[in-house]
This record gives sequence, structure tokens and C-alpha cells, in this order.
Amino acid sequence: MKKVFLEATYGIGNFGDDLLWSLFREQLIALGCSVTIGGDIRRAGAEAGEIDVHRTDVVGKARVIAGVDFVVIGGGGQFNDNSSRSGGAHLAITFALSRLFGRRILVCGTGFGPLSKPFARRLWRLLARKTNSVYALREAEGVIAFEELTGRDAVLCCDPIFSEFARRALKLDQLAEQRAAHPPLPSAPGLINFRNFRRNTEAELVIVGELLAEGHALEGLSADDRGDLGTDELRVLRIETLHPYRGVAPFLDTLVAAPFVVTQRFHVLCACAILGVPVVPLVYAEKMRDFCLWMGLPFVTTEDTDPKQIRSAVRAALDNGPVDQARLMERVDPLEWLRRNAWKA
Repeated sequence: MKKVFLEATYGIGNFGDDLLWSLFREQLIALGCSVTIGGDIRRAGAEAGEIDVHRTDVVGKARVIAGVDFVVIGGGGQFNDNSSRSGGAHLAITFALSRLFGRRILVCGTGFGPLSKPFARRLWRLLARKTNSVYALREAEGVIAFEELTGRDAVLCCDPIFSEFARRALKLDQLAEQRAAHPPLPSAPGLINFRNFRRNTEAELVIVGELLAEGHALEGLSADDRGDLGTDELRVLRIETLHPYRGVAPFLDTLVAAPFVVTQRFHVLCACAILGVPVVPLVYAEKMRDFCLWMGLPFVTTEDTDPKQIRSAVRAALDNGPVDQARLMERVDPLEWLRRNAWKA
């Protein structure tokens, strides 16, 4: 049995990180690996299991990495200016320790960049070049940024939720078929999911106002009960009901029953795409923009201020219908890439 250290922002209690935690852990276990998890302190109510070592615990990580066969950085927006002053100080620790103990690192299904801070750029130019590591990155912009910064190649992959392994593990195809066989009633409420991070209150008001003006009933949806708008903020938008986050499977069931979803969360956007749920993306970061441009999805951004343009984008997104899932085959399946590279490691 191979021993693996799996690290990302697991344990913080939101749909995206719980989703990635379960997919990477289950894939590695299916490959016959014993998995130790590095992440954040688990929040009450999070679906993901206990974290074995905190991602900033240098001594704890050293003990784990010294005893494993290889390391996996599994999904999420890891290497960027928002992660920390170093563009992911916890990952810098992992890379340095992996180099010290001679362990191979598989960076799978993650974002890369933007890295604008000089120290972060110098750090990752050094670590990515010197460490025994390989990369499957999920955004076209990220691959370009990585290759320009490091001079190394990276594979362009889709997000792990689109992997064949994920489709089976999460029963995504069955959920999509269930929706197609029993579509939501037109009178069913659409779901609104906005983040507290990088808010554009003007865009929020225009989006919700447009939907209400068209006669849609609306309810709130939380993919992260600390990071998304709560009851008080939604009430300002004339939304009285909120569906709290209760884990990956219940969340998917909620999505598939909705006539449409408005979201500022990347993995909610991805889930809607694979389940065939019409979605209005409120784009706040490169990962969402990359996906929308790739899939041909109309979207609103957190920089948009023109009400006419916002209303037009909302209508276009709702009229767009399900995405062309054949396009997903244009990029590498990240969990299949992980399976192949795990044996090489």
C-alpha cells in the first residue's frame, strides 16, 4: 500500500472543498493508497472528515511527508495572490519539505495565479523548477502563467468534478437524467448564491430585480454558511428563504431541483453545468471567467456597473440552456491523470 499526503484547503466547510476532498481521497483509496489529509481546522457541519494535520503545522507536515511515498496537491485555487502573502505559504512549506525528503509532488486540478507579488513570483519560480513535481492545471490562463514563470510544461485539465470518476462517485449522470425526466415546475423558485468576497452589490440588485420583474420566485442558497450571504443580507435583496449548506449530496439534490441558479461560486457553476441546470454566473475570478469563455456561457462580472448590460447578460444566460458537454473532452481528465502519475510516483 502506497502512502500519500493529500493537501488543499480541505475542512473549511463549503461545497467546493468538501467535493474535492471526497473525490481525491476516494480516488487515491481506490488506487490502493493510504491517505493522510492536510488542510484547515474542520468547521462544525462540514461533510469532509477530520483533518490529520493543519497545513501550516511545519513539524506535523514534516513527520507525515517523511513517511509517505508521494504528495498530492488536490484541486482548488492554490497558487495565487489571495492565498497568502507568499501566494500559498502552506504550499511553500510542503514543497520545501518534499524536496528535503525527496518526495514527488503531483499538482492536480488546481488553479495557478494570478501571482503579481514579486516575492511570490520568485518563490514559485524557484520551487517549481527545483522540486520533483508535475502539474495538471485547470485554467488556460493558469497554464500560460505557469509556463511563462517557470519555463516548465503543464497539462491543461478540466475541474475534477467533470472527471469520469466524479460522475460515478457522485452519481451525476443519474441526477441529470432524473432532472430531464422530471423537470422543475416553472413556478418553482430559482436559487440565488452570492459570496461575501468581492461583492458587487449593484450587480446583485440588478440581477435579482430583473428576475423578480420577470415573475420568478427566488430563494437563497448557501454553499458556505460563513462565506456566502446569509439571511439578513438576502432580505435586503427581497429574498426571505435560505437553503443552508448541509453537505455535498444534499447540495446536489437542491441544485438539480431548481429551475435555474445564480451563483458567484465556481464549483456551484460547474455542478450546474454538468447537471443541466441553467445558470447565471457572477464572475469574480479567473477560474470562473475561463470556464464561461470555454463553455460559451454568458455571464455578469463583479466589475460590471451598467444595469442594461447586466440585465441583458442575465436574460442571455437563462436562455442559453445546458452547456455543450462535448467540450469537456477538450481538456485532460484530472483524476485519470492522477491515476497514471501516481504509479510513476
